[in-house]
Amino acid sequence: MEKRTYAGRLEEHDHGEAIDILFLSGIDEPLAETLEWMTGKQVCVRYWITDKQVTKDEAQEEFMNRLLGAADVKFSSHYSDITGYLWTDEDLNVGGHDLLREFRSSIGSWLILEVEEVTPNASLSGRGDAPTTK
Repeated sequence: MEKRTYAGRLEEHDHGEAIDILFLSGIDEPLAETLEWMTGKQVCVRYWITDKQVTKDEAQEEFMNRLLGAADVKFSSHYSDITGYLWTDEDLNVGGHDLLREFRSSIGSWLILEVEEVTPNASLSGRGDAPTTK
């Protein structure tokens, strides 16, 4: 599988009737909706958050987080005909880490997000081999 990279300033905007939905500048749909393609896949996620727009190499020098694990991504809006209440489910979890919560703590910062689907192997079963990328 190919590696996909997303970059932009982390922002919260209203989306339809939903409020405070996480976006990356330059992408018209919510971040969780953009990343729904990875739901149920084994992925390797690397991301760098900086105070200003930088290149990937510059971001790596400042700070790096690397996560490996199963992805659970969801974006959906719901409406109740009975109560008239509208709500939005927005989830972005990888390896048990709530990335939306972490990204929300950095609203206004620049994010470079790299997502790569990987093939699970012995490292995920505790034998110590590194996972392979597709």
